[in-house]
Amino acid sequence: MHDRDLHYLRGDYWGTFLVDYPADGALRVEAHFPVHLVQEAGLVDAADPSDVALRYSAGLTPKLMPASDEYNLIVVGRYDVRLPVHR
Repeated sequence: MHDRDLHYLRGDYWGTFLVDYPADGALRVEAHFPVHLVQEAGLVDAADPSDVALRYSAGLTPKLMPASDEYNLIVVGRYDVRLPVHR
């Protein structure tokens, strides 16, 4: 995600937690339920949506999913990762 200059990630709890911990502060992460770090979640909510990647367990529909043509879908193991298409 760093290669794509993305600094925000939204997703389900395990999809975000497993990325947040090793990122060691390089990403701001929001898990939808349960909210793990309230301050960090607020930063993700305030970010431009085109700068927020989505990572959910495979088959789950992301909360507040923008139009699908705004993201590239990549399947990584048991997760669907949606990277914003920068125009």
